[in-house]
Amino acid sequence: MPDGLDDDIRDDATGRLDPFDPPGAEARRPVRLPYSAAALERPPLIPSTLHTTLVATDIEGFGAAFRDDDAQLHLRERMYALLADAFTMSGLPWWKCLHEDRGDGALVIAPPDAPTAAFLDPLAHHLTALLRRANSRANRVGHLRMRVAVHAGRIQSDAHGLVGRPLVHLFRLLEAPAFREAFTGSGADLGLVVSEEFYRDTTTANGLINRAAYRPLRVICKETRVKARVWLPVDPR
Repeated sequence: MPDGLDDDIRDDATGRLDPFDPPGAEARRPVRLPYSAAALERPPLIPSTLHTTLVATDIEGFGAAFRDDDAQLHLRERMYALLADAFTMSGLPWWKCLHEDRGDGALVIAPPDAPTAAFLDPLAHHLTALLRRANSRANRVGHLRMRVAVHAGRIQSDAHGLVGRPLVHLFRLLEAPAFREAFTGSGADLGLVVSEEFYRDTTTANGLINRAAYRPLRVICKETRVKARVWLPVDPR
């Protein structure tokens, strides 16, 4: 490690700080590698228990027969690049988030101090705009459509990864047949589902969010039977 860098800088390819370092630490952070390289780094460690915002994504039609390995690699690269851009545009610290790859999607764990309201309208609008721009130049194989779920809660980590009921709830929202049906039928490039608790707590604390844009959705997925909220672009075409 180069002289002059604090001990809390990680000894990995990027030298990135612990994702939940104290304020001001980013000023000491070395220059980042391009995102395509940073995406391959070992995930940073998190405290054994943590209460924060959780995001899960899924690429629609990732395993379709008309998409080969190269197409899947391209879609994954575009997904991560657009997520990083959308987070940054929304005022969310992508570089401080922990993200775990899920093959056809990703799990993103935000730092506890990330503004919760930014995960609703700002993130949804920015990601929609970025997807539309990217897809305007894409053919059928490269057309990227994404489902996104947002929830919050206390998770735990061990030597094998992350665990917690909020994570189970998050992915039940993402995989709910009612959400899939609403998204597929919309023709939109992005569909967002938010847990009822996250929606209620966030919109109560922030009056700038357009509550009318989130319609109720009944989620039935495995053992889960809950209410949620779904957001879709007004004019996806």
